[in-house]
Amino acid sequence: MRYWDPTEQPIKVLGNVFDAISLGKWIYDWTVHWYGRLKMSEIAGDLWEQLIRLVDMTKRAEEGLSQLQRRNHRELIEDGQRLWQRFNSLLRVCEGYVFEEMRRYSSGKIMPMGQESARAFVDTIFGRDRELKRTKKLIRDIRLWSGRFEVKWNDILLNA
Repeated sequence: MRYWDPTEQPIKVLGNVFDAISLGKWIYDWTVHWYGRLKMSEIAGDLWEQLIRLVDMTKRAEEGLSQLQRRNHRELIEDGQRLWQRFNSLLRVCEGYVFEEMRRYSSGKIMPMGQESARAFVDTIFGRDRELKRTKKLIRDIRLWSGRFEVKWNDILLNA
């Protein structure tokens, strides 16, 4: 549990518990460790930044839930929830690749999270032949949603 802030929503990945921000940092740090500051690391940094925005805006939406419902902006929260579901789905797919690779690597035993499993995870989430397209689409969709959120949230606050 060393990756998880207990005040945040837990996310379990590769047998460890993270919050979204620490998971984004973990992904970024391992990407930089393995690949240096190449394009892949820029994408990892962008993913981390968008996760921070998604966490922040989701909290703001939950705090202002009554205003959002009253003003018929419930779709904002639902869209944010769908983005979380897509992120969790992407994580499960990446875990599946890692577990499969680790099973082959270790003769049927799942290896604990370490350098090799971290590298396999990074190779999966940012791999051109694996989940890079899906990861980029998620990053883009979080960015679009957060822009919409800011506009609507400011409108809600101005008209409250």
